[in-house]
Amino acid sequence: MEETLELKQLPLGYISYSQIRMYKRCPWQYKLRYIDGLKMKPKSNLILGTGIHEGLTAGFSEKKNKGGSDKHIRQVIVDKAVNTIEELIKQEQEIEWSEGDDDA
Repeated sequence: MEETLELKQLPLGYISYSQIRMYKRCPWQYKLRYIDGLKMKPKSNLILGTGIHEGLTAGFSEKKNKGGSDKHIRQVIVDKAVNTIEELIKQEQEIEWSEGDDDA
C-alpha cells in the first residue's frame, strides 16, 4: 500500500475537515458518503441555518459597501434568507423535518 495519496485519487479530488472528521469518527460512514455517494437527507435546521447565514452575509455586505438605513438592511437580510431557504427546499427532494417544523 502506498504511503502517500495524490489529491486526484480522493473521491472528490480534495480533502476537507468534514471528510477527515467523518473518517476518524467512522470509516464506514466515510465510505458510504464520499466513495459510494450516499447522502443523508438534510435536517430542516441546516436549511434554516444556511438561509440565515446567507441573509446576514448579504446584509453586512450591503451595509459595508453601500450603507443604508437599518430598515433597508433588515429587509436585505430577510429577503436573502427567505429566498435562500425557498431555493434549498426546492432543490432538496427530501428534508428531515424536526418536530414542530412545518414543511408546507
